[in-house]
Amino acid sequence: MRFRSNYGIIGPKQTVSPFSKNVISSIEDHRLGVATQTWPGTVLFTYSIGAGGTNGVGTGNGGTGGTTTLTFRTTTLTSTGGAGGNYQGVEGAAIAGGQGSGGDVNLTGGSGRDSTGDSGGGGGGGLYSANVSTSGGSAGDPGAQSNDTNGLFSVLTAAGYATTGPGAGSPSGVATQNNKGGNATGFGCGGGGAGYFGGDGGNGLYGGGGGGASGYYQTWSGGVGGSGAIVVQFYDGTSNTNVVLTSGTNAYYAIPPSTISFKVWVVGGGGGGGGATSVDSTSGGGGGAGGLTYKYFTL
Repeated sequence: MRFRSNYGIIGPKQTVSPFSKNVISSIEDHRLGVATQTWPGTVLFTYSIGAGGTNGVGTGNGGTGGTTTLTFRTTTLTSTGGAGGNYQGVEGAAIAGGQGSGGDVNLTGGSGRDSTGDSGGGGGGGLYSANVSTSGGSAGDPGAQSNDTNGLFSVLTAAGYATTGPGAGSPSGVATQNNKGGNATGFGCGGGGAGYFGGDGGNGLYGGGGGGASGYYQTWSGGVGGSGAIVVQFYDGTSNTNVVLTSGTNAYYAIPPSTISFKVWVVGGGGGGGGATSVDSTSGGGGGAGGLTYKYFTL
């Protein structure tokens, strides 16, 4: 059979399938071509990036991170978000990370640490089982450093992203100042907790959990959880092309036409940190990190 475009008949007679490249093999191919301005039959994957969990303010708990998904052909990869830290939670309890599914490797996000009373704010968890398990005492907990898996860090480094840099926990601090936990600067790392004399929690980054607040003098906020992300390495038989996607809902991505295989890491959103009030002896827990799933595809 032959196929027509606006410019007439193209190509020789050929046998096609729903997975053939550079042809239009179905009405769905035509619809996608029009929607994405790709023609004819460009190979696509669809994706949605989960948001980071909202930060708890005052007596508020942190929000759960959003779910990130990627669908290619008949395979869907899913990584759920980490749970949010609590206001006045259970001291030292683990705040659960999200879970990856559908891939060759499916991993749980690291847990944040819950906090209450006279402790500093809890630290946020990091990617791939990077748990916060040690209390900072009157100082805020440090956030967790994310862990590498299946070559993720080398791809991120090549794409220009830092892979180390959890948020520091604040010292116990000075009354009437914002003794804020540090923001994470490394991919997948958790935010730091605030110091005992009151302050905001630090933000997580790309799947890392937000740090918890600590109360005194005024109302304080936990850190925001890091948004989800998708990291892709395309291979054309000679060289790699590295792409990091950090936003998009029900979006399409056109795979480079020379690609013969690709690797993908799907990261869920980190949970937000819990808040604290102006009342002394209140604090918030750190959020859990998003889940992570990895898969290798061939075209």
